[in-house]
Amino acid sequence: MNFGFRADWSTTYARQPEILEYIKKVATKYNLYSKAKFYHKVETARWNEATRKWIITVCNLEANITEDVAYDLM
Repeated sequence: MNFGFRADWSTTYARQPEILEYIKKVATKYNLYSKAKFYHKVETARWNEATRKWIITVCNLEANITEDVAYDLM
């Protein structure tokens, strides 16, 4: 899969700062920050065969609220 980015690493095994900058560029290009939930923790993930969706239990770490959310990740 080609996402329109070519990683021109400075070495064969890039170091963390270089990889982080690459990830930030991809996230910005594809507007992924608007879809991300920061300060959240996935507690569980289970497949619901009847609805064919993943039920993800997520904890909002700032508000200390836990909720189940159904996702169709296909």
